[in-house]
Amino acid sequence: MSDQPLHTLQLRHRHASGAEEWSCPHCGRRLLIHLAPVRRRTVLAQGDPSALHVGGGGSRQTMHAPLRLKPTRHLPAIPDEPGHIPVTDALLPWIRWMDQAGL
Repeated sequence: MSDQPLHTLQLRHRHASGAEEWSCPHCGRRLLIHLAPVRRRTVLAQGDPSALHVGGGGSRQTMHAPLRLKPTRHLPAIPDEPGHIPVTDALLPWIRWMDQAGL
């Protein structure tokens, strides 16, 4: 079990562009999540970097699974800025899965 504190993000605003603004009521972390055409997140306010943040609260009615926003230890961290993402052997299974899922 992790020693990290668990914070639940809340959906605060859905912009006309489709981007969603999420915030943490515990530490003030704020994120802008872009789902299309490319999934990316922009950190607006850092908040507590040691906490594990999951999505859940707010006005979104169809939240099926927690939105984990910490990079895993097995894949390289990708910067928040848009641009070229280097393809590594670790990413190939995910790329194949996304292609099969039509993403």
